[in-house]
Amino acid sequence: MSYTFKCLAVPETLKTKSKTFLDSRSSADFQIAVLAEGGEVDMHDSIFLNGEKSSGITKLRMIADKHSKISAHSKIVANSAGQGHLDCTGLLLDENSCISAVPELLNKNKDATLTHEASIGKISEENLNYLRSRGLTEDEAIKLIVTGFLGEETPFTYKGRNLSKAYM
Repeated sequence: MSYTFKCLAVPETLKTKSKTFLDSRSSADFQIAVLAEGGEVDMHDSIFLNGEKSSGITKLRMIADKHSKISAHSKIVANSAGQGHLDCTGLLLDENSCISAVPELLNKNKDATLTHEASIGKISEENLNYLRSRGLTEDEAIKLIVTGFLGEETPFTYKGRNLSKAYM
């Protein structure tokens, strides 16, 4: 199974909690993207590898702007031989926001492999300068980077409103 979670409007407050239990030879691929702008987001997701050769991946992309706070707790538990990976990445767009990414791996089986990557940072000046040298304004460069960061080939739309442009 493959799930993609997108928040289609900038939340004032958002709380999510998901648990996925995988049996033998089953897999789950979660992609979660959230933009917090002046709000608070609290996310908890867990994958339990309960069957032989099960696999789970969580790919989390977070952007915090305008006095926002994001807290993300991602967990993979290997009860059987399987593979799991957590990929948590956050971008801070202002100094008054905060992102907390807590990856947790719990391995209860010697034949299971669990990995994670976690990073939180800002948009690099080098990337901004490169795009500005190609004729984009700083705002256009930030919009392009944020859209790419969220993995969007097409913009978020909701009720006919282009939310990517509303943010960007």
